[in-house]
Amino acid sequence: MSNEYYALILEFNARVVKLGFAREAIEHVQLTPSHPTWQKYAFQQQSQVEPSFLGLSSHCLDNDLKIQLLGNSRSDSALERMLEQYQKDYDLVQWFDWSTNGFVELSRLVRHLISTSLLVSPLFTKLFVVDNGLLALSKRMFCETMTKMLTCAAVVFLSYSLCTSIASGVSDALVIDFGWETCKIYTVIDYRVVRSEEFVEFSHESIHYRIMKDRGTNSFSEIEIFIQDVVCDSEDVFAELGLEQLPEVIANLIQKSAIDNRPLLSQNIIITGFFAQYSRFQIACFQETTKALQTLSANGLENLGAWCGASIYCSTILFTENYDDWKHMQIGSGKLTVESARELERYHG
Repeated sequence: MSNEYYALILEFNARVVKLGFAREAIEHVQLTPSHPTWQKYAFQQQSQVEPSFLGLSSHCLDNDLKIQLLGNSRSDSALERMLEQYQKDYDLVQWFDWSTNGFVELSRLVRHLISTSLLVSPLFTKLFVVDNGLLALSKRMFCETMTKMLTCAAVVFLSYSLCTSIASGVSDALVIDFGWETCKIYTVIDYRVVRSEEFVEFSHESIHYRIMKDRGTNSFSEIEIFIQDVVCDSEDVFAELGLEQLPEVIANLIQKSAIDNRPLLSQNIIITGFFAQYSRFQIACFQETTKALQTLSANGLENLGAWCGASIYCSTILFTENYDDWKHMQIGSGKLTVESARELERYHG
């Protein structure tokens, strides 16, 4: 890559933002909703929201039907209490959808971190973004916001599942990402995503508020502690968390793959996201999946994380290639010269 730019890797979701220099082993900055900087830049719009797992955000529902379904939920006192607490947690920014306002808040946050934590000029940076399923329209919006707000000179998207596979040192894997709003399962063969499926019912959000509804507890932190206790101590983790169908789903996805890929996928399961930190959960998951597979055994891989995988990919593959061979991957407002970048910095810095 041209020496006039710094290559930065950005990974973000509703509960974490990671930023640092490519070629480094770990990110330089990691923010969560409890961090003061997160709270300064991520502020919610005043709006009525509902959990994703209720399916009320579906485009198939018109406004009248949505109101009717919400009205029906009010007859269930436990569900109504859960919806009220969900709205309160949303207002308290326990999570944040960075795409809500066209990524403006994220752009401001990243620009701030580049200047104050990484100590470089935003106009001399290129962002390599770990892409965990952003829609094409969202990518366009992201790039327009980042470049127009002078947060970076250009953007390059890197596949989340590809980076995760690299972080485990394999080219074939079944990547299971327990995100906040959804659980995504990727089938990766020879570094290519051949299948991707989403399961909202297995998401962190679904688990959290399902437990809140059943237990009648309002505290966000208490529910998170309860989930941790279940994962660490319970003899039946999946029943306690409402994930009884998960092993069967994993087994079915493996069985859908080509017959010669199945043994490799069953041995190369990578769990990321919320449950990546709990080895006991992963062991239980592999044991139950083995039972569901019957003829194959399931096993998992250690993983350094998608951010680290992106850094490895950039340093060992992408940056060793001729720049002309991959510059088409960049999306930006055009290559800035050092002089023009300094001029922009003088007017907009």
